[in-house]
Amino acid sequence: MILDIPACIAPCDQACMQYLRQSGEQPASLYRCPLGLSVWQAIVLKHLETKVGTLVSFEDVARMIRTSTGYPATRDAIRGAMERLKNKGQLRYARARQGMLQGVRITQSSLPCRSAAGGGLAMTYAMPCPPHSAVQSPASIEERQNTISLSCEDRLLAITQKDYEIQFPELAKSGFGESQMRQIVQKRLRQGESLEHVLQGLRYAEWELHAGNMRDKRGETVASPCSFVFTSLIGQGHYRKPEGYISPEEAAERDRIAEAEQLRKVRRERFDAEFEAWRLGLSREELESILKGQRLTPSLQRAALRTYFETEIWPEMVGSIEVGQSKRTG
Repeated sequence: MILDIPACIAPCDQACMQYLRQSGEQPASLYRCPLGLSVWQAIVLKHLETKVGTLVSFEDVARMIRTSTGYPATRDAIRGAMERLKNKGQLRYARARQGMLQGVRITQSSLPCRSAAGGGLAMTYAMPCPPHSAVQSPASIEERQNTISLSCEDRLLAITQKDYEIQFPELAKSGFGESQMRQIVQKRLRQGESLEHVLQGLRYAEWELHAGNMRDKRGETVASPCSFVFTSLIGQGHYRKPEGYISPEEAAERDRIAEAEQLRKVRRERFDAEFEAWRLGLSREELESILKGQRLTPSLQRAALRTYFETEIWPEMVGSIEVGQSKRTG
């Protein structure tokens, strides 16, 4: 599949070179890198093109990006991006030392992308791009996060429209999707603000919408959930925790507790039934032997028998039952 310049090179060039300087307005058409790179990764690769064969530190690269784009890049962010690019095979480097200087030596930093190589909008030929369906991705956000360690930016921009429809269906119905998230990420990064709580905000908003309880400060039902959630996330970087919210993790733990309680109850009922059957089946001689000739009140006698059953009879009984079940299922 061959895409023309406006459809492929121009958006990529704008994403790489002007990402942090644009007004925040949405482009005329949606854009997704056919190579599977985030804008942040493309920016890092573009700046490393001129550093092949040289020794650089992560802080050097961060400073270079801060100077050229105004992006508040940090040493740790650069290290994470470079490690992910190395895992993808788009970047090669090795730790090195030169005198007192320590860092990494870039041995390869290139893309099969004319825009990233510096040609940009001046080119007069098209760039071959694989169809979007050829770029495989895990089915869920959690699987994608397990596949590779993502930064907050990468994680948010990796959420596809299909992800929204499956994991945030109420938000997707309201019109919230990739376009809104891209604006949120761009604006907050441009102002050096955190993205840490944005994804959790989506979960809160989805839960509230599903419960039919999304209300504004006046307590009135929100007329446009998409705008309401967008305004909260782009302005505050988080969304309020709904009253009564139960996270999937908490719900799972509650289910485990309920299951354990039910199992404990059933086991106690089984113990009581087995004890009664055993007690009623004791002969006079067996009873005398267990009680060792003691003359006890009925309640104390029952307690003594229960203790004996629990320590001497029950463990063996449970073991034999489990062995029998194992033989039947083996």
